Amino acid sequence: MLTFVRRRGSPTQIVTLILLCIVVPATANSEDHINADIYIDNDSVEVWVDLSGLVSSERIELLKEGIDFALECRVDFLRPRRFWGSAQISQASKAMVIGYHLLAEEFSVTFSTTDTMMKVHRFASLAGLHHFLADSVEIPVISLDSIETDRRYYVEIAVMCISMTSLNIASLSKTNDTPLKFLFRQFLNITNYGREKLAVSSDLFRPSDLHLGR
Repeated sequence: MLTFVRRRGSPTQIVTLILLCIVVPATANSEDHINADIYIDNDSVEVWVDLSGLVSSERIELLKEGIDFALECRVDFLRPRRFWGSAQISQASKAMVIGYHLLAEEFSVTFSTTDTMMKVHRFASLAGLHHFLADSVEIPVISLDSIETDRRYYVEIAVMCISMTSLNIASLSKTNDTPLKFLFRQFLNITNYGREKLAVSSDLFRPSDLHLGR
């Protein structure tokens, strides 16, 4: 497993979220952490991310009060430049909404699989939710035939956590918003209100350094 170093910086726009009800500020939590690994699977570089550490006791309380939260995990595959900075070779992401259904007393994780289709996983216990977030978030990043195997690369992983009651993920270029939704989205974009970002970077590696599969 490669070593990942946690980075802290000012949050950047990962996804744009249109608020339909109330946004609740996400507070920094000492329980928050990210574990990750990089490996080869199906002739591509993939990243596994353990997001279970983001389901803190504080967020569980908010879930049971009816306040869902969204997570987006973005992976940047980068190549260091010779003198300064780095070049982005590829980027991939996965977004989900975590909720709690009071009557059924169950947790849920909802993924957007296409523009119109959603996939929902339900869990009767908090342990089931933790196990899913620890084991099942895998993100294909780039195919091996798209990179030079003798070059060195590194990966940056950024996770944005947004607490809210109701949301709609949309692009900044969406043109059919009401003026209120448009203005509120700009407010979120400028202030990052209700958002917390965690980020980690890997060591430099060559594709030959990576192990096969999980």
